[in-house]
Amino acid sequence: MKRDAPKRRRGRREREDGGNENENGNEIGGGGPSCGIKKKSFILRKVGSEKEKGIRGRMAVTTCAEEFVSPVAPSRMFKALVLDSHKVIPKVVPRGIKSVVFLEGDGGVGSIKQTNFADGGKIKYMRHRMDALDVDKFYCKYTLIGSDVKFDKVEYVVYEVRFEARADGGCVCRMTSEYHGKAGEELKLEHIKQGKQKASGLFKAIEQYLVANPEVCT
Repeated sequence: MKRDAPKRRRGRREREDGGNENENGNEIGGGGPSCGIKKKSFILRKVGSEKEKGIRGRMAVTTCAEEFVSPVAPSRMFKALVLDSHKVIPKVVPRGIKSVVFLEGDGGVGSIKQTNFADGGKIKYMRHRMDALDVDKFYCKYTLIGSDVKFDKVEYVVYEVRFEARADGGCVCRMTSEYHGKAGEELKLEHIKQGKQKASGLFKAIEQYLVANPEVCT
């Protein structure tokens, strides 16, 4: 069933609850115990795009792909990280993310979601648009379209996330990120890796929460 309704910096320090914050206090994904997550791969591919000219000229596209293995069922992970993320994420990482609200839609394709970060950090909010959503296949594609902070090198970021079932009852999460750089700008590998570490940290924090609360997101 497809839903067609209208819809990360330098200087990290470890928090006492296992998460990560940047030097200004913003949550950057949580870095709790692995809870069984095994990081399988990291692939980086950079493309100088002649065809992707858009409205601002030639851009470089940097693509990253990762896989994570989790003992939690794909349906629960998908619900916590995608369908009910506005309810679950602020509860799991309250020190970093104050709230997640819908500016347009209710989570379906075309919806725009705003993540509001805790006070005291440089970034106050980020906005994402849901581009594709398949609930039955545990798949979604969304784009980072805005923030109160202007990014020097990135025009926008496209994410694809898919959860696949494993024979042991757990799942494999396959995540792909496409960083569309501004014309004439070049993204550095360390900046990309920082973003992936944030995603990994949030994944771990959510998994830990679901393992400790088996009745949630069922």
